[in-house]
Amino acid sequence: PTLSILIVAYKSRPEIGACLDSIPGCLASGNVEIIVVDNSSGDGTAELISGSYPHVHYVAPGINLGFGAGNNHALERAT
Repeated sequence: PTLSILIVAYKSRPEIGACLDSIPGCLASGNVEIIVVDNSSGDGTAELISGSYPHVHYVAPGINLGFGAGNNHALERAT
């Protein structure tokens, strides 16, 4: 991909849809990858993303890594 969009989420179900919707469709269908690291929120973020945003790479590390480590975790998965 030309661009990797990395998002760290924690208890973000009410906001993550609007966040992902704000990324222009022309980017989502192009040479762009979107990676969301969910810092163990358990609030339904996983289900929302898998159901409504299949083009998004969802990563659940199983623990709250914090913001910085969450970004690093996403970066390690960027192609």
